[in-house]
Amino acid sequence: MKKLLLILLAVYFIPANSYSQSGFKDKISFSHPLKFGAENNYSPVKKMSGSDSLKVVAILVQFQEDNTGLTSGNGRFDLSNKYFNPSTGRDTVIDAPPYDSAYFSDHLKFLKNYFEKSSRGRLNISYDLYGNVITLPKKMEEYSPRDGEPLSKLGGLFNDAWARADSFINFSTYDPNNTVFFLFHAGVGRDVELKSILGFDPTPFDIPSVYLGLKNLKEFFGQTYNGYQTLEGFFIQNTAILPSTELRELDLISGNVLLELGINGLMCASVGSYLGLPDLFNTSTGKTAIGRFGLMDGQSIFSFNGIFPPEPSAWEKYYLGWVEPIVISSGELNAVIKTSSTGTFNDSTMYKVMINSSEYYLIENRNRDALRQGQTVYTRNRNFNDSNKYLKDEEGFIYFDISKISGNITDVTTLDWSLPGLINDTADFRGGILIWHIDESIIESKFASNTI
Repeated sequence: MKKLLLILLAVYFIPANSYSQSGFKDKISFSHPLKFGAENNYSPVKKMSGSDSLKVVAILVQFQEDNTGLTSGNGRFDLSNKYFNPSTGRDTVIDAPPYDSAYFSDHLKFLKNYFEKSSRGRLNISYDLYGNVITLPKKMEEYSPRDGEPLSKLGGLFNDAWARADSFINFSTYDPNNTVFFLFHAGVGRDVELKSILGFDPTPFDIPSVYLGLKNLKEFFGQTYNGYQTLEGFFIQNTAILPSTELRELDLISGNVLLELGINGLMCASVGSYLGLPDLFNTSTGKTAIGRFGLMDGQSIFSFNGIFPPEPSAWEKYYLGWVEPIVISSGELNAVIKTSSTGTFNDSTMYKVMINSSEYYLIENRNRDALRQGQTVYTRNRNFNDSNKYLKDEEGFIYFDISKISGNITDVTTLDWSLPGLINDTADFRGGILIWHIDESIIESKFASNTI
């Protein structure tokens, strides 16, 4: 069954004709699936074992051209210069077209940097981006499941895309147990609930962003299905379906407005799904659960409008085997817990306080700006590699408004700047001790149904 994530997020709307921050502030809700149902049953926490590597294989897919008006765009990659300012030689917004190989390479660079930073080098990502644009035989709407429908139409998208990529990719060079596949498609992701603004969804045939594992593919194609078999006999058993952009122009009574959202958070969560992390929001109601304190919650995915999520939570890092906490089973604890937000972590950055054999507390110290050096955002904007430093939250650079940023975000100095808190001229709430109550018996019983 399709699981939807609904998030209330305050955003600034930006007039499309000026792209300034003089628009109005409102609330919208996001509605997007991360994955539906865990890939496997719950497995024990992974043990630390040096560093691991992961390959990302990415393809670019567009559709037969359409003029329906019920999809964003016309089914083809937008190669225009619509947000380009010739006087500065730069685009004026984040994630602007043209959506070409250079654009997607920038985002994959962020993905690589995110996991190398958050794992402290324990997960090293490399990527192969194939720039040959694949044109599928159908229009976008024919691959798009309607609200309430099963996601089986996405199986057709999966199959048609890889059948065509098979003609120019040699899959024999990839490790089937260590490769995650990305399908970047033309258009905007159906990941924003527009009914809260407009009263209806003007583009109901857009493609939702979702991670498909082998379990999902078996639901589409039958229990004997083992993935798409390539000419070399390789089986593709997973795919993250991702849009070229989340930028969306809306036609409101007050005029045309531009909603600036990035795709970096969606990419990171997709890899989290591949690695085995469950959704950490309430998949029955769609409401947030862990908020902006980890990775696998929509508030984190779209924190700072989706351009950089915070680091994974203590449990996520522990489950992935990135850190081995100091275990406290009895007695008093008198210790200094070092922050894990400074670029390094080790045993002394996390404590595990046992309650019983399956229940415990994980204690960590998280800080938005532990070194008090501010946040630097690195971007590529056309022919410029820019860096912008911010010492505090301010208009144009805060978790719901990133209008001072333009170009493609490739890195930031501190991922945990995306945590809740406030740093400005009158407030200094940078972070502190975060205590997680973990019950592995509940995780084990609800893991397969993705209802943790």
